Amino acid sequence: MTAYLLRLAIGFDAFVQAFFHYGTLGVTISSRCGTAAAHGHRWGLVGWYLLDRCWPFRKDPVTGRSHCASAIDNDIKRARAAIAELEDPVVQTYIGPAP
Repeated sequence: MTAYLLRLAIGFDAFVQAFFHYGTLGVTISSRCGTAAAHGHRWGLVGWYLLDRCWPFRKDPVTGRSHCASAIDNDIKRARAAIAELEDPVVQTYIGPAP
């Protein structure tokens, strides 16, 4: 049930990203706050601070890392898993060579 709720939350996050003009699918709001904070944007720093202190986000209880830092790591892992699936030799043979 928890995994389902997590996927549902990520799906809602993707919807919000698609809705806004500068949203990028596959990049969660949490990781967007983290990258904005890394670039020194005030809204990113505020988002980073709030996400680390608000339930249900908070810091990762296992690693102690920031929620935004963990979100960036998880977005990278999901992107790599998607690339691995799409680069499957069977899939590449089926679709043929790129033009």
